[in-house]
Amino acid sequence: MMKSLGNLGTWGTTPAPIYLYDSARTMGSDDAINMSYNLTWTFLVDSGFKYLVRLHLCEISHEVTGVNQRVFTVYINNQTVEDSLDVIALAGAPLVAIYRDYTIVVPEGIGGKQKLWLALHPNPESSPKFENAILNGVEIMKLSDENNNLAPYFEPRFGKRKKIRVSVVLEAVLASSSYVNTDVKGTLGYLDPEYYRSRKLSSKSDVYSFGVVLLEVLCARPVVVEEEEYKVSLAEWALRCHGSGNFGCIIDPLLRGKIAPGSLITFMEITVKCLADRRTQRPSIRCATQSGIVIARTREHRCHGGFGRSLLTPNVYNGNLK
Repeated sequence: MMKSLGNLGTWGTTPAPIYLYDSARTMGSDDAINMSYNLTWTFLVDSGFKYLVRLHLCEISHEVTGVNQRVFTVYINNQTVEDSLDVIALAGAPLVAIYRDYTIVVPEGIGGKQKLWLALHPNPESSPKFENAILNGVEIMKLSDENNNLAPYFEPRFGKRKKIRVSVVLEAVLASSSYVNTDVKGTLGYLDPEYYRSRKLSSKSDVYSFGVVLLEVLCARPVVVEEEEYKVSLAEWALRCHGSGNFGCIIDPLLRGKIAPGSLITFMEITVKCLADRRTQRPSIRCATQSGIVIARTREHRCHGGFGRSLLTPNVYNGNLK
């Protein structure tokens, strides 16, 4: 039996929408049967790339209320990434939403596609109360390769070889708090600048990172350009170009002339708002992503015989992006 999710708060105080945690999958009530199989998912992904696999976890069962009651092992592509994962031990209490991040390399393969395997299995070593596993949700995000490339057929003209550090990041978001106050480590270029001052993360920190990702899509450049001193941070450089009205120079040459001017302007305005120095000036992640979807629909409308009419409605953007 699952608990009410009312104590989880609202989206913005949890790493993912509330309904995601209600979609949890477990193995069943028979421990003997649970020990005989894995809770498994497969995902079709492109070969030759690194992927960020994010597991969303929250202990919402009435029966599981303390540490060492449900402990399990996590495998990704037949590799052990967590030997003894105890959600309550990591989160500090039931009904506390957390996520775990893993960077996985999918090697080159025949046909360009491979299956990425995710499996959970009970770990009985610590004699937990239940031999079971739980997963509320999973995200799989493809990372650019060493040439800053996200597609096998795409050859960007910018970027240099860079190393991606494999790390596991834990964030616990308590229902009574809108931020995380912990020693969080992240990748240079993606971290919210206000975090360096306050040492606190909030939902608006993810909005900043989303803005950086938007720039990567538009520019096809790494977030940190080491060979040019004045372009150390892609975000800082892009904001400087936008402020001078010269943001056309940051666009990937392979995209120039293929983006409608209105869509480009709106795209940059959304990105700039996401990258605002102060969190209070940034939109919510929901508004930012909805605006991106509207831009994509506008482009699709034009590509399918539309007359160039903008589908961007005032209630989505035009000053109401908060």
